[in-house]
Parts: sequence; C-alpha cells; structure tokens
Amino acid sequence: MIRTNQAHTSDMSTIRKTYSFPLREEVIPMEKSKKNELIWADIRRWGMNTIIFTSPALIIFLTALANGVPVKDAMFAMYPVMVNALIDILRKYKSVNTYN
Repeated sequence: MIRTNQAHTSDMSTIRKTYSFPLREEVIPMEKSKKNELIWADIRRWGMNTIIFTSPALIIFLTALANGVPVKDAMFAMYPVMVNALIDILRKYKSVNTYN
C-alpha cells in the first residue's frame, strides 16, 4: 500500500516526489502506416493473425498426417489459410492503418 502525508494535489512534480513509483506523463503516440507501406506494427499484427488463424488448420493437417493421409491430400487444409495470410498482408500493405 502506498501512503502519503500530503494533501491531494494535481501538481505532477509533487505527485512524483510523494509516491515511490514512476508515473508516465507522456502520451504513447499512435503508429500509422501509409498506403503502399508496411511498418513493424503491420507485420506484428499480421503475424499474430496468421498464428491465430493457422492453428486450427495446422491441427487438422497434423491429425490427417497421423491418420495416414498423404501429404498432398492433407495440404488441402492449409491452402485456404495460406491464401488468407497472403491476402491479409497485401491488404495491410495497400491500406492506411492506425495502431495504438
């Protein structure tokens, strides 16, 4: 528990001296990508989407392989996911995105 001996104040310098933890004064800037440009936030968001939406198809693919299905036939579970990942990165490249 943090305790203070001073009365309530809105002066940031007094608050910093009073409490034992650092407070952030600055605002975190929003990242914005331009059209036909990829920034790190675009790639990070695309990677997370790819991991999330690839997982079920990957489980189906590995289960099919474990049951003796040939790789060529099991890949039909992965084709739509790969196309979706390609469409997603192209959509992020061609549009203006803003990230917090």
